[in-house]
Amino acid sequence: MLCDSCPSAFHPSCLNLDSVPDGDWYCSTCRCRKCGLRNEVNKLDTLMISCSQCRTKYHRHCVMDCDLENEMTAPWCCSSTCRNVFHGLQTLVGREILLRSGLRWVLLGSLLKRRVGNQARMNDVERQLTGAYRLLEKCFNPMVDPKSGVDLLSQMIFSRESRFKRLDCRGFYTIVLMKGEQLVSAATVRIHRNLVAEMPLIGTNVRFRNQGMCKALMKALQGLLQKLGVHKLIIPSIQHLVDSWKGSFGFKLIDPDDWLERNSTLNMLPFPGTALLYKSLSQN
Repeated sequence: MLCDSCPSAFHPSCLNLDSVPDGDWYCSTCRCRKCGLRNEVNKLDTLMISCSQCRTKYHRHCVMDCDLENEMTAPWCCSSTCRNVFHGLQTLVGREILLRSGLRWVLLGSLLKRRVGNQARMNDVERQLTGAYRLLEKCFNPMVDPKSGVDLLSQMIFSRESRFKRLDCRGFYTIVLMKGEQLVSAATVRIHRNLVAEMPLIGTNVRFRNQGMCKALMKALQGLLQKLGVHKLIIPSIQHLVDSWKGSFGFKLIDPDDWLERNSTLNMLPFPGTALLYKSLSQN
């Protein structure tokens, strides 16, 4: 079943549909979150805008009660929740947070490059993102989309957009662990409102493995997500590492069918052949 707006395809059963609907059909990410339609009934206002944080689409007419005055020149968020998460991330991007034993972590994001005024700082951000890409490239097998030839790792690191949902990596940030001038570990993370954060990849420089660096980065990331009020952290895992994630990091397995039913509107990256795990970030 094909969306009539974007190239996405779905099995009807995956959407809890018994048959293919008649007429035009639009997937959840192509419809207005408020009215549930792609086109306005009166067809006078079909312009869609996207939340800078959760990337959910809305008709401008449906959110006239929101502040749209600076929507074309400044980031626009659809709710106070998304606004708090977005600005919370932006205040941390590029800042070095000191940890124990000379370690520090830094949050990187491509959005920073549009906000920084000097070329030297922009080049530094680009260098750090490129370093994170090279580290993770050595930790994982090549992740090339078989149909488009797109490098998925590059998509995530540089938060690139795509019309294909499986390749749309807007909203991704990279968190890195540093020791001196050496890049120790890196992870990719994207937050969906305050419901969940997905962390598809985490890797450590071979010189620093088996020294607790992954745990140090995970602790920093979980602290950041808790500060932002995110409820859960979701990760994909190859089968032979599932027990390690459960025993050493406190993750639990997710029932795939239950997850699909509850979170079908979230555009999370698919990793076929992996198990899906979650960890509650509630501090209560």
